[in-house]
Formats: sequence, structure tokens, C-alpha cells
Amino acid sequence: MNQNTGERIEIQLPHSNAQVYIQTGTGPESEWQPAFSYSIGRVTFAATPALLQDPLDPVRQAAIALCTKIGARIVGDEGEVYVWEIS
Repeated sequence: MNQNTGERIEIQLPHSNAQVYIQTGTGPESEWQPAFSYSIGRVTFAATPALLQDPLDPVRQAAIALCTKIGARIVGDEGEVYVWEIS
């Protein structure tokens, strides 16, 4: 859901990608960066060491928000479940 317009956003393709708007410097500079991949009912993202350690990482925050919205869990490659809260 677009929080500014209320428009419902749906993915109709069997495979697609989503980006996150990330601040790129110390000033107001920001850019869209690839973050999520969707395929056959599964959303994946690269859990970098920085993301795992930084509760304010924008991709981590987006993953938490997505999981909260759709009632999903964040599960690692080895089956470990991550329980993160939005910061």
C-alpha cells in the first residue's frame, strides 16, 4: 500500500524485484537500490553482515515491515528464524 496515496500495490508477475529508497550520504542524497526478489510465493533478500548487525538498516526495516504486513517470518538459509522489531 502506498502510504502517501493509499493506492494498493500488487505484484502479478511470477518473478519480480523491489527496491528500497536508501540515504546514500550524510546529506539528503538518496537513491533506489535493489533489495528484494520475489518468485513463486517467496521473497528473498541478501542478509549482509551489516544488515544483521544494524537494527536501523533500511533493507532490514523494510523486511520487518513487509513481514509484519503479510504475517510472514524471516528465515535464514539454514532454517534459523530471525525475530526483529521495527526501530
